[in-house]
Amino acid sequence: NSPSIKRGQGGVSIEIFNIFGEKIPPSQTSSATPQEGNLKIDITNLPAGVYFIKIGDKFEKFVKY
Repeated sequence: NSPSIKRGQGGVSIEIFNIFGEKIPPSQTSSATPQEGNLKIDITNLPAGVYFIKIGDKFEKFVKY
């Protein structure tokens, strides 16, 4: 189950960080090709833990079990 994010025009930078503030390389989350303004991020390869996703200038926390 991958989170789906709606993007505005111009594209928004999306970054994922672990609990230690280390940026997760995009190769581990292999973002799918944006379709109809949505961007899917695959988190199946990430180990269980607490993560923060930065979308533009907003941070959201999520937990992978």
